[in-house]
Amino acid sequence: MKIRDQVAYALSAVLVVFAIVYAVDWHIGDLKFWTYHVTLGGSEAFLFLALVPGFIAIVYHLVTVRDRRDQNLADMKLYFEWLDERAAKREHQGRKRVPPSTKTPISANAATLLLTAVFLFVAIIAAYTSWKGTPLAGIVYAGLGAYSAVLYYMVARLYASALSSRFLMANAIGSASAVAMGWVFASVGVSILNVDPKSYNLATLLYLTGLFHKWAFDALRRRARKLFGQPEPESVELPLDTVEGIDDVHADLLTEYGVSTVQHLATAEPGELCERTLLPMDRVSDWIDQAILIAHFKKQIVPARSLGIRGSIDLVMIYDRAIVSADNAMSKLLDSLAEKTSMPRAAIDSIAIKLRDDYSVNLCYALQEGKEYEKTPAPDIVAPGVAQELSTRYDFVNAQGNTQFEIKKRVSGT
Repeated sequence: MKIRDQVAYALSAVLVVFAIVYAVDWHIGDLKFWTYHVTLGGSEAFLFLALVPGFIAIVYHLVTVRDRRDQNLADMKLYFEWLDERAAKREHQGRKRVPPSTKTPISANAATLLLTAVFLFVAIIAAYTSWKGTPLAGIVYAGLGAYSAVLYYMVARLYASALSSRFLMANAIGSASAVAMGWVFASVGVSILNVDPKSYNLATLLYLTGLFHKWAFDALRRRARKLFGQPEPESVELPLDTVEGIDDVHADLLTEYGVSTVQHLATAEPGELCERTLLPMDRVSDWIDQAILIAHFKKQIVPARSLGIRGSIDLVMIYDRAIVSADNAMSKLLDSLAEKTSMPRAAIDSIAIKLRDDYSVNLCYALQEGKEYEKTPAPDIVAPGVAQELSTRYDFVNAQGNTQFEIKKRVSGT
């Protein structure tokens, strides 16, 4: 058995023993131990529960994530080698990549200790102070809400094998801010949120503050913007869940690595995003492909999807088939797209022409199909080539009795 496996078993055993030792009042006499009575109440139980997220995170990083991280590093090495061999390159490509500083779960364990410390702080207040009816109730209820939120997202992260150190660190900070907001709301009241305290139970509001502390912070920011007369931002960023396949859990995962909007995702590098999030390359490239088109269509992406146009690759391929003839099915499909999205056909053509030469679009196509995209030449490029071919190899002769021309293949030497 490896050392890390032994540590994982030891931590699990400590968690079980801690509950037993703390729940029972041990009486010592004549060097003999016997149980006296159970002392673990509802508030005190949180002392035990506060350790659960941290222990789970440590065991996960010791046993599970290391093997997957090694596999991910091997896959990313092959990806960047393939990227350097592609003909299409960006200016910054080819620079020496900086390898990960460490493969050990040191950062994850440090973040775990911070997260555990926040919940132990709440547990101590709940177990050893008279917090009911005081501002300390805000710390307890908001702390319980934050604890519930962390466990919910931890389960989803475990299913996705994405319980990262950034997640633990971000939740430690988020839980601490939730506790602070809970204390403020319990001290000054919830009128700061423009909420009638008579319409809602205070304990419920405090618990919801911890459970959805990001929303509570956004509500405070909107109130502060109006209070201090700050204008609303003119540009509205589309959330990540606008992309098909991205739910709250994956949006939270992407946000940890600086990708918090559709625009951020549209300009992300697939390999770097896979290396950080441990998500599959096919899924990431599909999300980026969709995000590129959404960045141009905005909310009009919904009617585009009804026509089977999900991403930028779909639009480019349809446009390449539409330019062959103005009356074919693909051209009519683009006309329907223009009608449904209330966009001029010329604007859609302009977007498609831009995306045909976009580096990220061609990269996503190569990742999904395993080959480079071959563009269909536009008519203004095809026509001169056809004319030159005809003039070089064929003669045009006036036909007798009508106004048509007869094309005869030119014989060598004539």
